[in-house]
Amino acid sequence: VDQYGLNFKGSENKKSTIYEKIEELRDVFKQHTYVGYTATPQANLLIQLKDMMSPDYLFSITPGDNYVGGEHLFSSIDRSNKNLVIIDEFNLDNDNEYIPKQLKQALLEFCIIVTNSIFMQDQDPREPVTMLIHPDRLKESHRLHVKWVNMYLNHMEMQSKEKFIKESKLKNELIKIHTFFKNRRKDFISQDMLMDNICHIFREIKVKEQNTRNTGSIEKITWRDKAYIIVAGMNADRGTQIKGLVSTYLSRSTGAGRMDTLQQRARFFGYKKSYIDLIRIYITQDSANFFHE
Repeated sequence: VDQYGLNFKGSENKKSTIYEKIEELRDVFKQHTYVGYTATPQANLLIQLKDMMSPDYLFSITPGDNYVGGEHLFSSIDRSNKNLVIIDEFNLDNDNEYIPKQLKQALLEFCIIVTNSIFMQDQDPREPVTMLIHPDRLKESHRLHVKWVNMYLNHMEMQSKEKFIKESKLKNELIKIHTFFKNRRKDFISQDMLMDNICHIFREIKVKEQNTRNTGSIEKITWRDKAYIIVAGMNADRGTQIKGLVSTYLSRSTGAGRMDTLQQRARFFGYKKSYIDLIRIYITQDSANFFHE
């Protein structure tokens, strides 16, 4: 209700389309109730009282016990918080020839979680398992991140094959990350099973660029595949549902710092209590401070 119901053309002395249609519907019915629902009510509470969308009353809805929110993920933002990793802010103007080291770590962690999800099917998160990369609103930054992701996935796939993995640097990195997750979840996939099977999961991961750069429209995701890596900007700023979200790489700046806009980026909140031990959020210091405060 915050984005679509309000009249965003009011400053032009015009009426936005949906606002106007709601007004027409209310004129049709002598008795009616309009119920709006939003996670970011700031705009609704701050509009002029004479506006028809100014609420007469409101209810705060309490989430259920399985909901994971700020108190679970951001009560502390130091190294004791195993869900968070503080990363550098992405800037398209920087030298971006090579994939950032922090993004490589996030991708490797996600691939290990995908392996666990596919081969330990009685554990949450169930398929699909998803990683969100949110670097910027600009399409060029999305293109760059998709290129990085595909190149690094191909590199890992080659390194993970049985004849290479014993001699590759990847083995030590896998052991280190596996130990981290195993300490958090005792029935996590075994190290031997991980080494034997991670080479099979790369073909299952679908990389999706969520913007209008290539086709002029945003591709609709079917969620029928086993794993996804989604690279997005504006499409991840609003109420887009991302199924099975376990890994987030949020390197976007806080910009003007608008509360409702920053709250909308919190795709990592939701009904995820059953796999909170696997949730990983790579986030800038400014964004972490915002959610903590």
